[in-house]
Amino acid sequence: MTVQISTDALLERAIKLAKKGSGFVEPNPRVGALVVRDGDIVGEGWHREYGGPHAEVVALSDAGEAARGADLVVTLEPCSSHGKTDPCTAAIIACGIKRVFFATRDPSSENGGRARAILEDADIEVVQFDMSDAVAAAGELISDFATYQQGTLPWVVLKWAMSADGKVATVTGDSRWISSENSRKEVHEERARADVVMVGRATVRADDPELTVRLCEPNGHVAVRAVLDSGLHLDPTSKLVMSAGDVPTWVFHCAGAEADDRRAALEALGVNVVAVPAGDGGRLDPEHALRRLRAAGFHRILVEGGPTVHGALVSRGLADWARVYVCPLLIGGITAPGPVAGSGFPTLDDAVWLSDLHLRVVGDEASDFVIEGRIGNRRES
Repeated sequence: MTVQISTDALLERAIKLAKKGSGFVEPNPRVGALVVRDGDIVGEGWHREYGGPHAEVVALSDAGEAARGADLVVTLEPCSSHGKTDPCTAAIIACGIKRVFFATRDPSSENGGRARAILEDADIEVVQFDMSDAVAAAGELISDFATYQQGTLPWVVLKWAMSADGKVATVTGDSRWISSENSRKEVHEERARADVVMVGRATVRADDPELTVRLCEPNGHVAVRAVLDSGLHLDPTSKLVMSAGDVPTWVFHCAGAEADDRRAALEALGVNVVAVPAGDGGRLDPEHALRRLRAAGFHRILVEGGPTVHGALVSRGLADWARVYVCPLLIGGITAPGPVAGSGFPTLDDAVWLSDLHLRVVGDEASDFVIEGRIGNRRES
């Protein structure tokens, strides 16, 4: 059955809303939704952050009582299973929606193709839009989500703050604070969304971070803290280790390292010590660590690890998204570190580009601005 309700115009609006979630919702899909009554949009919403309400629920809430008997237009088939939130199909039924129009089938095994039967059993008409440019754009919107659903690696976000001349610290290692307080607050909000916050041992040694949420309102979720430490040299007196009894803390090291005494000391303090295979140069292979985290049910990894960890992840095609806080100062110094170390790429043709770019100013004052986007990814799973 073909239903005409200005498909392209509505989908274009829903897609525009969905894109507002870029960088905040992954590995969940970016989704936009509209509640339409007698040709007028009476409610709209988008998936704003990982773990938060889905687009349909936001749009239905925005519409209120006007949703009863109205149509719902959504870029993606509504979810029908319990995850971090309740199924959207239940909310749609409860709000009295009459018809649901969606552009793209959900590629996940938990939800794909299930919504139609559930909604039709509740006497709600369900229509998938015919192919058009707008429908194709809605499909492209979830291409990363579709790839993620087929793989065994988590979604990896790299975050760093740097000066306008591309330095993350001075020649003496001073880096507190390059970014503004507003930027640091955003990072804590990202920690509150993440399943895991990851660093390297060099960052622990230099900064002795806590990696907890302190500059924004807690949401009850506590991210696991993970350290990449090839030789298992992590200081047992560091803040991460001393608080491991209260906040889950994992340390990955190379299998075969002679570290029985250090392992025992860390485990006695509550650290989960995990051995993984070594990679090039005998250093820890981050891919094995990421696979272990995904297998344990962790899906969104925030990396605050410093140049060495960032370089290892980028060179292996293991990072998905970059969020870069650029601050209006010049540090200088030929030996002052940049954000991504390693051997680098020999030519610009080999280099990794960011796509799906987003630029914005942080806070009310133009103290910092953010460049963020999808990292060119060569991995297959």
